[in-house]
Amino acid sequence: MTSLQGAWRWLHAPEGQVTLGDKNYYLRSVPFFDFNGVELFKLRIAMDQKPFRAMTIDLVVSSLPVYLGLLAVACFVAYFMKRNVFNTVGLLVKALQRLGKVICRHVYNCLLTMHKAIGMKWYACQ
Repeated sequence: MTSLQGAWRWLHAPEGQVTLGDKNYYLRSVPFFDFNGVELFKLRIAMDQKPFRAMTIDLVVSSLPVYLGLLAVACFVAYFMKRNVFNTVGLLVKALQRLGKVICRHVYNCLLTMHKAIGMKWYACQ
C-alpha cells in the first residue's frame, strides 16, 4: 500500500519510474528479511521527480563555469606543451637528421678518398 497523492492505494509497479495521475515518481523497493533469509516484506519508496530535475539543472548550471574553466586550462596546457616541448623536440630531430647526413657524407668522402689512395675501385651510390 502507498499514500501517493494523499490517498492510500495498492501499488504493484516495477522498479524505476511510475506515473500516477499527472505526476512522475522514482520508485525503489527494498526487501526486508528475517534471520532465516525469508522475505518478510518489501518497502517501496516513491519520490517525486520534479525536485530531482530542478536539482540536476541547478547542479549543471552551477558547475558549468568550472567545467569551462578547466577546458580553457586544458587547452592552454596543450598549446604550451605543443609550442615549448613538441616544437623543440621537432627542431632537435631535424637538427640531428641534418647532422647525420653531414656525418654520413663526410664518412663516405673519407672512405672514397682512402680507396682511391690505395687503388681500389669504389662502387656506391650517393
